[in-house]
Amino acid sequence: MKIVLSRLIKNNNKRHNVSTFKRDTSIQLMVLILIFSTSLLAQGQTNKITAPKVYSTFDSIVGEQNMALYNGPIFKERSTGASDTHAYFLETNFLKGDIIFDEQPYFEQNLKYNVHLDELLITPKFNPTGLLVRLVKNKVKEFTIDGHRFIRLPSTLRDSQQYGYLEVLESEEGNLLLKKYRKKSVQSRRESQVITEYEESIDYILLFGEELIKANTKNQWNNVFVDQKKELRDLFKQNRIAFKTDKDTFFKLLFNKLVNPTEL
Repeated sequence: MKIVLSRLIKNNNKRHNVSTFKRDTSIQLMVLILIFSTSLLAQGQTNKITAPKVYSTFDSIVGEQNMALYNGPIFKERSTGASDTHAYFLETNFLKGDIIFDEQPYFEQNLKYNVHLDELLITPKFNPTGLLVRLVKNKVKEFTIDGHRFIRLPSTLRDSQQYGYLEVLESEEGNLLLKKYRKKSVQSRRESQVITEYEESIDYILLFGEELIKANTKNQWNNVFVDQKKELRDLFKQNRIAFKTDKDTFFKLLFNKLVNPTEL
């Protein structure tokens, strides 16, 4: 019931004055309790009731038009011409994912992450219309898309705003190994058509001791783990192929070997 009330307040508090909100909320809550309980009981006959199911059931009952999640500016995609590249994470199609938006979790949403603009986009889950809504960035705490978890660092952290959304590769007691995707657009003309190509670049970032540090090279890791230079040198030497061909796996190895939880 706490989940229901919390979501109901979030969906209403921006559209009503105080007296109207209290009256409408009381009426809505009584109706929703009846419908919601019946729906969950029906699910509970065959399935275990989990938090994602509770939220999803509530949202389907309330209706998407009443959900704060979809109350954002419309995003218009631009044509790239006959290009083999694109501006998005993984692919241009919608991918299923979860999101924490305005302190509320939403599950199994239709998401697209525009890496070029660093914008998270969504289309209505239960009634896809083809419309793209741009989620207000300062309300997005984190999201998971196709199994990849991204976070937005708190503004209190120095230099955090320049990074936007970052993928979390590893975490240990508040220290994080992060991956920043960027896509630069380059335009060219083929006959009478303007083609937009996208060139991807990646930075690895350490959040270590409340400080953000680039971690793409051995020297950058040495500057962080000053007392472990010999171990670092050996790890780079023993894993040269992984460093060149699979940087995610390589930097995860470094992070797990060098971050000592007992000293954090």
